[in-house]
Amino acid sequence: MPAKIRNASRVIMVGPTIALASMLMLLAACAPPIKPDGPLGQSGAGLEAEAERRRVVREFLPLQRRLRSVEYPLMTANADLCYADVAPRLGLDLLTEYDFSATWRSAARSELGLSSALQVVHVVPKSPAARGGLADGDRLIAINGNPFPREATGSDTMRELSENLLSNAPYEVTYQREEIEYQTTLVPELGCRHRSTAIRGEQLEIFVSGTQLLVTEKTLEFLPQDDDLAAVLAIELIRDAQDYDTRRRINTAGAYVGDIALAIFLGINTNGALSQAASDTLGANYAEEADYLALYVLARAGYDFRRVPQVLERIADDTTGRIADTYQAAHPLTLDRYDAVEAAVRDLEEKRAQDKPLVPSHEYLDAYTGAGNEDRRDVLAN
Repeated sequence: MPAKIRNASRVIMVGPTIALASMLMLLAACAPPIKPDGPLGQSGAGLEAEAERRRVVREFLPLQRRLRSVEYPLMTANADLCYADVAPRLGLDLLTEYDFSATWRSAARSELGLSSALQVVHVVPKSPAARGGLADGDRLIAINGNPFPREATGSDTMRELSENLLSNAPYEVTYQREEIEYQTTLVPELGCRHRSTAIRGEQLEIFVSGTQLLVTEKTLEFLPQDDDLAAVLAIELIRDAQDYDTRRRINTAGAYVGDIALAIFLGINTNGALSQAASDTLGANYAEEADYLALYVLARAGYDFRRVPQVLERIADDTTGRIADTYQAAHPLTLDRYDAVEAAVRDLEEKRAQDKPLVPSHEYLDAYTGAGNEDRRDVLAN
């Protein structure tokens, strides 16, 4: 067991905010796979700057493809855990040159072959798009005979598809490959609405913005095995789905009032000790909930949930400075949390050995769904 787990009560955090430089890379709520708009490519002028932009575009696409491929099974295998926050998914990413600012458009055309047409830049294995035969480089022309708009962005098109398609309903898609038109049938599948996007960043961080999971390039490098990357994404998915930060703020409000009352009526300055203690206790409890449910998310998606304790250890033991400060405060990696994760792993292994359904226990479903959401709990339990 790593020393940091034994000797520290706060080791791992997930920051809820986004640095301005990263936000400049995301111009839409459903950002396309690559959004290198922002303070990039400023190492020189003219040709040097253009070469830098081309390098960024060229290097980010493989990162985004890996991220999307790892994320997709988590979302489609666990739509019930996201309850109403779901959407039909096809398992492909689209881009046009208009997804990029004028400064970056030339690099996008050069490196990705983009134009005003909707181009497929990634197809997730075993997704509806893959089953329909679509491939990188295909250009979409029409759906059910209705042409896709010209000069639209891929992000806008994906958003409209997400809002208007029906899951398990067939759609005839016309596409072009090497100047020849083909038709295929795609049947969207239901999945959590969350989507992952790779962003630039020199430290291990994952941010949540709406339904976007924003993952730094350093996080992808730090977690080269897909099972490990999936583990971190699953924890963040559950933390966001159960609205961890809002619950923590609400439930520590009473302790904050206590700090104020002691200061006003007794003249005792607690320096926020009561609210901090409540926040720490609730943080540990919510982290345990998120870990437990994340293990089920991983197992149902076919990932190796048994690696989660090792992933947490590796993050806790890192001494290279690659773990961002903002990743060091959201929920603690305590001995109790570590033991709880290992116990949950054993629980899942036992269920698998007995061929039981991979459904979380009612204790955690109650915590996850909350009072007044009995219908949600019933859906998950069944």
